[in-house]
Amino acid sequence: MMRYFKNIFTVGGLLVGLLSGLTSCEDKFLDLEPLANPTDATFFSDANQLQVGLNGIYGELDFASAEGMPLVNYMETILTDNGLYRITDEKFGLQALSNSVHDANSGFSGIYKALYKGIGRANNMLQNMERAQDVTPEADFNDFKAQALVLRAYYYHFLIEFFGDVPYLDFLPATPEEGFILKSSKATIVAKLLVDLDEAAVNINSDLTGAQDRITLAAVQGLKARIALYDGQFAVAVTAADASIAAATEQGITLNADYGELFTLAGETSSEIMMRVPYDEDWGASNNFPLRMGYRFGSIFSQMLPAQNLVDAYPTINGLPIDQDPAYDPANPWANRDPRMRASIVFPQDIWGGYVYESHRDSLQTTKFVDGGAIRVLNEDCRSASWPAGLSGYLWKKYVDIEAVAGNVSRGYNDAILMRLGEIYLIKAEAEIEADGNLGEAVAALNHLRERAWGGSSYPAITANTQSELRKILRMERRVELANEGFRYSDMLRWRIAEKVRNVDLIGRVLDPTNATFVPSIDEDGVVTYSDRSEYDDWNSLLVDGVVVPNAYDSRLNGNWQNAHQRNFTAPRDYLMPIPQSEIDLYEANGIELTQNSGY
Repeated sequence: MMRYFKNIFTVGGLLVGLLSGLTSCEDKFLDLEPLANPTDATFFSDANQLQVGLNGIYGELDFASAEGMPLVNYMETILTDNGLYRITDEKFGLQALSNSVHDANSGFSGIYKALYKGIGRANNMLQNMERAQDVTPEADFNDFKAQALVLRAYYYHFLIEFFGDVPYLDFLPATPEEGFILKSSKATIVAKLLVDLDEAAVNINSDLTGAQDRITLAAVQGLKARIALYDGQFAVAVTAADASIAAATEQGITLNADYGELFTLAGETSSEIMMRVPYDEDWGASNNFPLRMGYRFGSIFSQMLPAQNLVDAYPTINGLPIDQDPAYDPANPWANRDPRMRASIVFPQDIWGGYVYESHRDSLQTTKFVDGGAIRVLNEDCRSASWPAGLSGYLWKKYVDIEAVAGNVSRGYNDAILMRLGEIYLIKAEAEIEADGNLGEAVAALNHLRERAWGGSSYPAITANTQSELRKILRMERRVELANEGFRYSDMLRWRIAEKVRNVDLIGRVLDPTNATFVPSIDEDGVVTYSDRSEYDDWNSLLVDGVVVPNAYDSRLNGNWQNAHQRNFTAPRDYLMPIPQSEIDLYEANGIELTQNSGY
């Protein structure tokens, strides 16, 4: 089991480190002196200490947790067209970034420091682990090193995706002055990461089978495939994805038969999961998924919500975009759709957590089920009855423990998935498509996911055979397969479609589905647009004493964030976050220039 530890490692300006203490899930403590003291000269001296150090590196997989959830899940909701986050406080500059009103002082240092913290922990172990080489079996020693290399690459992967060129450190500075490293280009860093992952692939324990809470060969190759894909090295990504899938087969890793189950407590043992952030009540590690994503009843907040834009991105039961399928019925918009939609999202009139979920602004009451009976109660998911509520009109089912919601429990214990076999199939497909390589293999990879989603042989098989057709299908499939897993933000950036995605206000649910006639348009990048918004919830109106009051949303915010539905993007600046001003100032105070990203 991967464990969480309370030690602090940083490197360089923000980035100078000490190892202050490690806490295991058995509540045993190992107190270590600062690195300059004698403990530094003896730690990492045997296999047990290597395991403790490695556990500390794993402990940073939940880097920069936001609102009690993994950062990438939060970012997908607040920064893309997949969701809405009703927020009152700034988190890491992301609220400002969503509206393109951010600057280098907006709080991005929290993300920057958290990633360097994980890198620093890895560097400390890699630099000092040779102390244990003579007393550790060679295979075990090499396996420890391989895991540390992969975890360091994982943290650098996010650092360069968010910030671009950054200081690259593969050692632990002995003095603060040694930590003031100038930027390396993203391309240079990617090349180093791929070399590290190649070394790790040779030395990682390749005999492991089944679901593992540690790095395996399939995950090593999967991370290499992801990094190469994001960097546009499509041939490398194809080779690495093939190697990951082959290793997965050897390890007994397969697609989970039930897509929706993957994101529940019952799905935590699925072999499909290749990397995860584990949460467990027994050792006090929890998340806020049910608190942020559940309904409004009781003390649950219902802040993190799927958007209408995402709902309309799911294809029909025939596997076609809704604007291309004559069978799509806008008067019955939630029926006959891709099964992953219902597996991921709670819709109006669904029975959820002991209530009939209804988000319409007119539905002041709803039904609650108690002891086998049904009673009418105040509808806390209606914003006219309970402010603020029902802002998108939908709830996330994915990652929400229904028992926790029904019991009005704010803490969740569903593991957060960081990598799974389904993503590797998508990487394989996209890399083949973009390389204009074996399009038949791309189709086969995508059909593996459709077959699983539809539950067997009756799925609508993809038959397209051109690069442009398959690119559009891939972008749709990736969006819906990975919804709410934290990938949409990076996809939006690397596909260079952020201007289209973020310069359009989000809208709410269809207000009157039975009389709806409008069908939105979906372009070649899978971006949904609405030429007519009259049939959708406008967010800003409330029902007060039976009368619809416009602009009521803004009037009741009481200082809270006023632009929950508004997104903006300034290109090309916003394709990267700014280097934190505090870091630039610290370099400058030591006579060194750390260049800022363009536009800041």
